[in-house]
Amino acid sequence: MKKHRAERKAAFIKKYDTNGDGKLCKQEKKAAHEAIAAKRKEIHQAVLKKFDKNGDGKLCPVERKGVHKWIKKNYPEAATLGYHHHHQKPQCCPKKDSAPKKCPHKG
Repeated sequence: MKKHRAERKAAFIKKYDTNGDGKLCKQEKKAAHEAIAAKRKEIHQAVLKKFDKNGDGKLCPVERKGVHKWIKKNYPEAATLGYHHHHQKPQCCPKKDSAPKKCPHKG
């Protein structure tokens, strides 16, 4: 695990270290952050276009089926963007501790 993390960190630095000093200065970090944010937004929009069947701009558990597999196939670099940490929580389906609410995707 540590080796994998070190490899990912080295690849990240190599990708965004524009002055070649082996580390990221403030401007390089800002550029990396902006590039990652743009890619996350692109992936998010693509996921909504493909999986948001009711068009509400959110994915309930029914709509989320297959999302991870699709992202891995179509955006293999997503794992290095931390995309999996930024999913919206389901809004249309009931939460365990909330009042009963019927999911619009279930019969």
